[in-house]
Amino acid sequence: MVSTSLLTIAISLLCTARAQRILHEVAHKTSHAANHDKSNERYSATRRTEISQFNWSHTLTGNTGAVNSIAYSPDGREFASASDDETIKLWNAENGERAIRTITGHTDSINSVAYSRDGSRIASGSDDKTIKVWDAITGALVRTLEGHSDAVNSVAFGPYRSRIVSASNDGTVKVWNTENGGDAIQTLREHTSPVRSVAFSPDGLRIATGSNDRTIKVWDTNDWAVLQTLTEHSGSVNSVAYNHDGTRIVSGSADNTIKVWDSFVGSDALQSLRQNSSVYSVAFSPDGLRIVSGSSDTTIKLWDVENGELLQNLTAHTETVKSVTYSPDGSWIASASDDDTINMWESTTITASPTSQPTAVISASPTTPPPTAQPTAVISASPTAQPAAMTTPSPTAQPTPTSKEFNNEELKKEVSKYCNDVDSIDVGTYGLINEWDVSQVTSMEGMFQLHESCNPPIQNWDVSNVQNFDGMFKGATSFNQDISEWNVSSVANFGDMFDGAISFNQDLSQWPQAAIESCVNGAICNTPSNVPKNVPINAQSNEPSNLPNHQHSNLPSEWKCSASSVNTVFVGATLAMVLFLAP
Repeated sequence: MVSTSLLTIAISLLCTARAQRILHEVAHKTSHAANHDKSNERYSATRRTEISQFNWSHTLTGNTGAVNSIAYSPDGREFASASDDETIKLWNAENGERAIRTITGHTDSINSVAYSRDGSRIASGSDDKTIKVWDAITGALVRTLEGHSDAVNSVAFGPYRSRIVSASNDGTVKVWNTENGGDAIQTLREHTSPVRSVAFSPDGLRIATGSNDRTIKVWDTNDWAVLQTLTEHSGSVNSVAYNHDGTRIVSGSADNTIKVWDSFVGSDALQSLRQNSSVYSVAFSPDGLRIVSGSSDTTIKLWDVENGELLQNLTAHTETVKSVTYSPDGSWIASASDDDTINMWESTTITASPTSQPTAVISASPTTPPPTAQPTAVISASPTAQPAAMTTPSPTAQPTPTSKEFNNEELKKEVSKYCNDVDSIDVGTYGLINEWDVSQVTSMEGMFQLHESCNPPIQNWDVSNVQNFDGMFKGATSFNQDISEWNVSSVANFGDMFDGAISFNQDLSQWPQAAIESCVNGAICNTPSNVPKNVPINAQSNEPSNLPNHQHSNLPSEWKCSASSVNTVFVGATLAMVLFLAP
């Protein structure tokens, strides 16, 4: 009898939307724990045989104000910098010491710059309270995002170029959809002071934010709940970053410390690294084994993640170091400073014996005077107009994507690659996902099935020849793109197209009834005022329950879920029985 009562309680709890997320979190943490174990194995093997040492290479000049932020393009060929002089400069990372392009359009200091993961867009945040999105190849202004009431301190892209998060002095974090009018789709208000930094996890399921309120908050990107609040800093948190597999967060603070945190559980720092000045910027190396930091004492420091050892002290700047980052292959570090310059540091690898350890901190500083090269062409963009005259792109710029025509199997293969690792897509061959030529595809069956975190911008796909949509978004719990304009006149089978797509809430009233009926277990294909009569309404929420009444009829009354969680009930029942019947 007791077991039955406990089982009833467990299932009642699992009938909430939050429970669905918890179950997803369990699977997600298990996956990342395995990844972290593998990372530790790679770390142990690597640190026994190699020690990377960075040496000053050259200085980039041309800004007339402090350089506040730098970011590499995903392919490592270029990087962007943002400055108090209201410009963004694009630099050739492979062979240049002068800016290949200067972009203007902001009307005040630019505090942050970031590349989209496909390399096609650049976002910038400014003291003028706006975020601007730019074409990374041409420098053209794509969109201006407005909504913050104070300076924008930090911007970051999610897995897709349509999703940007921004952190502001107004104390909020805003989430933007740049493809649907550029509106803020969410405003997060849990911080009590200006928010200094924001970072997306590699899988896009979380964001981390650091604030002047001395806390770091970790947010769930499905329902925007706060998952963790980390409180060990005693000063403003100026910078946060994830490692390569999303299992760790590093933070840098005005309390002169760098802290490393488990990104899933706990509130205690795993490492606390102390220096003698405020930390303005931190970043993990691409393999997650090192941390680089920039601080107000003008130095760049390299740290060992596992044991907290200070490995190297780099000096070249004459004022506060505002931003540091590794190149995607880990062979370079770029640092930006209030002294109006960017310094480039190149790595050399020293082979070490399995038992050897560095005995002293290695220092590196310039041995030759920095160059004085000036930037070349300037591109200007007013807030309401696109730049008119464009300079010729650098020969090393990414090629303009060419669209390849897909067949059924090719499309399913590339969708899987896109949803599992967006960086693995060959943009040069296939173009951006919203531009993929799917006009010859006849079946989308199971195309995004169970890709829980995948929310691709596919509104522009030509699906006029598709005949089968069965299970296309089944279990794709993050998908919420507006595809209401798709031409579905050829579709003969909608099947379980939206089954369990709990984030989907679009008006498909112009679609066939069979499509609307495929919206079950959380997906909504119509607004409450326009729901087909055979889709029952939940009396308490006035929203479609999306479950025919007979699907509830055989459950004990105390086990019934009020909305769309019947699948969760059975998962919960299984989980509960395992927990209570296990020895």
